Amino acid sequence: VYALQRKPATIKVYGPDGTFLRDIGKEGDGPGEVRDGFLGIRGDTLLLQDPNHSRLTLFLTDGTFLKTVPSPCCYYWRRLTVDSAGRAWLPGAGNGDKASWYRVRMDGTTVDTLVMPPQEDFRKAKTWTVTMKRGGNSMSMMMLAPLQPNASFEPRIDGMIVGGHSS
Repeated sequence: VYALQRKPATIKVYGPDGTFLRDIGKEGDGPGEVRDGFLGIRGDTLLLQDPNHSRLTLFLTDGTFLKTVPSPCCYYWRRLTVDSAGRAWLPGAGNGDKASWYRVRMDGTTVDTLVMPPQEDFRKAKTWTVTMKRGGNSMSMMMLAPLQPNASFEPRIDGMIVGGHSS
């Protein structure tokens, strides 16, 4: 089990019986350091997508740091999907009423960018803006107010996309 801990920021590794095995990374803002984000795994590669720092950090599951590469910023997601072809789906900033994903190989190189169909109702929907502050940094994020119509697209492990609309 790999769990991202926030204070102090590190990735905790536990064995099948729940025994603590090791930490991966240490708290910080440099290459190979951990602050916040979403975890994904494929084979022996562990990925940490940190939208606050616009970066994707790759480790081996034994804790070896591989590299940190730039990635889309400022977008929070429920999970980091890694499909059966070994591509991580990183949510990207929308372009007007369109959402996008960047698909990245396990070595951190970008495969392609997928742009989703327009979400016409988004321009008409009521939104909330949330501002988060941490130390000297602040970040604002816009989200739909509850019970607003919304299109949703989810990547599947087989590399396909499922789409739907709440209206």
